[in-house]
Amino acid sequence: FQITRVEALDPRTLQPLEGILLGGDLTLRIHWRARDPLTDVHFQVLLMRFDGQISGSTHSRLAMTGTAARQFVGTGSVTATLHNLNLVPGGYAVEVWATDSRHATDYDVHRGLDIRVDGPTDIDGKRYGSYVFDADWDFGVAETMVSQRS
Repeated sequence: FQITRVEALDPRTLQPLEGILLGGDLTLRIHWRARDPLTDVHFQVLLMRFDGQISGSTHSRLAMTGTAARQFVGTGSVTATLHNLNLVPGGYAVEVWATDSRHATDYDVHRGLDIRVDGPTDIDGKRYGSYVFDADWDFGVAETMVSQRS
C-alpha cells in the first residue's frame, strides 16, 4: 500500500491552494495505490508548524468511517475536509499516515505538503493550540481495480 500524493484543495471549488485563512476549511485529497487487496486501512492527518509544534490531527476512525467492508486495491483517493482551522498564522507541514485500525501496521506515510495559514496574529478571546480537527471523510470508489486470480 502506498500514498502516492496528497493535494490541498479549496473545499468549495476543489481547486488547488497553498494556504487558507485563519478559521477556514481545508480539503486534502489523498491518492493511494494498493498492489495487494487490503480491507483494514485508516488514514491520519497531522499538521505541524514549521517550528516543530504539533498543532492537531484527525483520524478516519474518529469519524466512525468504517472500512471493514471496503477493499483497497488498484488506485483511488480519499478526501478529508478539515473544518474551522483556528491555527496560529504561519507555515505548516502536512503528514498523512495510512495504518491499520489498531496502529499495529503503518502501511505508508506521506510528507512534503506544506500549507500556509493567513490572518491576524492576535485576536482577543481566541484560543490557539493543539486539538483534534473536526473532519468529514469520504472514501469514494476505487479508480481502478486489479482482478485477483487464484
